Amino acid sequence: METKTPQKSGGFFSNLFDALVDTAAQEIGKVADTKIQALMGQVDDELKIGRFIAYNNGTALDNTTGLTWCRYAIGQSWDSGMTKGDARKMNWNHAVTMIESINSSGSYSGFYDWRLPTQHELESIWEQGRKPAINTDVFQKTPYDDFGQFFWSSTSTNPLIGRAMYVLGFGGGPCYVCI
Repeated sequence: METKTPQKSGGFFSNLFDALVDTAAQEIGKVADTKIQALMGQVDDELKIGRFIAYNNGTALDNTTGLTWCRYAIGQSWDSGMTKGDARKMNWNHAVTMIESINSSGSYSGFYDWRLPTQHELESIWEQGRKPAINTDVFQKTPYDDFGQFFWSSTSTNPLIGRAMYVLGFGGGPCYVCI
């Protein structure tokens, strides 16, 4: 007895549908493989560190918030997977101007929409109980001391003291600074 192989119904639309299903299945498999590898810390040029994926280009993706962070401060540089140099101390206006300059001069690590984080975004990377209060495996050489080493936010929400900006120090914690 002869065995017949089942034939697809044929026709342009059914063949197109079959091709799309096959392609989608392959893409889903690639994404799943990449996510599994990322969870295991095995994706090229990436390293899973806690809730972050740290990239060799000097950025880190926060898997909790979906934000991409620069792994070093203005004044520092990224070289061969390490933070070099010292952070620059600056007032809020200068920080905003520096970020605008970085964005207008081209992209940094594939991004050209860098900005100061909001209060809540900045607080999301603050890790109470650590000194400095940040994941230093991700954010190497983060400047800190108990007072005076702060990171600016874009949040200005304290009407009691006039024009003030929320800042966060990874040594001393959050506060408002009059500008």
